[in-house]
Amino acid sequence: MLPEGTKRDSEEIRLDEDTDVPEPAKIAAPKRDVFGSQQARIGVLSLLKLRNLFSWTGQGGHAQYSVGELESKIYDNVHHNSKGELLMPLSILSRDTPSQAASHNILLFTDWKARLASQVCLVVVLVSCIISPITFIWGGSWADPKWVPGGRTTIILDLFCDLGYLVHLVLELKMSFMHPSRRVEVVDPSKILQFRLKSTTYIMRAFSATCYFWIIAFNASLLLNLTKLVRIYHFVRLPDPLWLIWDNGILRELRPLLLLTWLAHWVGCLLAWGGGYREALWNSGDGSEFETTFNGSVIPGWFSLYFMAFVEALYMLTGALDNPLGDGGIRDKNFGSLLMVAVFGPVGCIIVAHFIAAVVREQERKFALDIRHEENQAKCFASRVYPALPLLKTWLYLVAGGKAPVDIPHHAWYKKPRRWISLQAFVKRALENLNVPTELQRRVFSPSL
Repeated sequence: MLPEGTKRDSEEIRLDEDTDVPEPAKIAAPKRDVFGSQQARIGVLSLLKLRNLFSWTGQGGHAQYSVGELESKIYDNVHHNSKGELLMPLSILSRDTPSQAASHNILLFTDWKARLASQVCLVVVLVSCIISPITFIWGGSWADPKWVPGGRTTIILDLFCDLGYLVHLVLELKMSFMHPSRRVEVVDPSKILQFRLKSTTYIMRAFSATCYFWIIAFNASLLLNLTKLVRIYHFVRLPDPLWLIWDNGILRELRPLLLLTWLAHWVGCLLAWGGGYREALWNSGDGSEFETTFNGSVIPGWFSLYFMAFVEALYMLTGALDNPLGDGGIRDKNFGSLLMVAVFGPVGCIIVAHFIAAVVREQERKFALDIRHEENQAKCFASRVYPALPLLKTWLYLVAGGKAPVDIPHHAWYKKPRRWISLQAFVKRALENLNVPTELQRRVFSPSL
């Protein structure tokens, strides 16, 4: 909260969570005698000036903080010693009063415990989303795990992942979060609970953690694990405690590739279950007729069939599937395969568009300064060359013995940026070839002159 007078430098500048208005402005507003007898005759509406609500000055028009105080709060003083960052991110965050969070035992997402819990959650989600589709790829059930790769061990491991994920969902009810629209950290327990329970994503994620209750209690199909696909949400939008990871450019570039591979794994398992691969494996018995070899080693038939489905799903999600009907293959005359291709084929075009957009966006961000420099290069060069043109023309006139060797055009010729870009290269090479003095070159090319 901004101090009203003199405050310690260790306090953070915070915004009010409900209004996003600096708290001093909110506190100072009631101090105005809006309903005074003398002012009431003027009119209440004339006194409600919006600029007063957002005033960052105290009573008497004096600033409640200086530029130096603000600088010390958000800039890292040891940055120039290569021991810190340029900005202190945690000081820029806006949240409620810290005492409010402490009184209700709310875990702030900036705490190291919250970061550790989020990292464990990502590992659990990654393992779960690899194992869960494998449980239903060839059929089977909790009572008869014969066709489940790895047998009951795979199912038990997936069950433990669900329990760990359920613990994290309960922890989210006691953890602060960054409001998606107002970008403030909410630490009020009632608002946290209301936000979570009204979130469709949270409800779906909570239901996915109870899949094995329905599978065991009602002998439901393992295909119910398909609902765990919603957990990919954690990689589409990283948890709030890991918000600083988005500054990593490598992660931003690899995320679309990871999501594409992950989604292809799920679609491939679903295609193997309902696209004809499961029936082909059952009809072959042990799957020996689908075995493949790699470097002299025999790959089991069930894994070879899975990889066939994975490759087809990968090409389908990238819009490059050349045999959508599956003629002459395992998917030939299979209605489930046709249905999946009809659904995921158009989705693949959207995925490719997002993939390209992510790469282009990252490249633009990486070369933003260079692009801006190229746009401003002509103007900057013009501002430096204009004062030096008379000196350059005079020097060339003296070198040529009273006759200028080149005719320097009028200033109006250089007003177009394209001509300035070509002129820069020409003048630079001319100054080198004609052995123009270094001082004059500095007058032309120095950014500070």
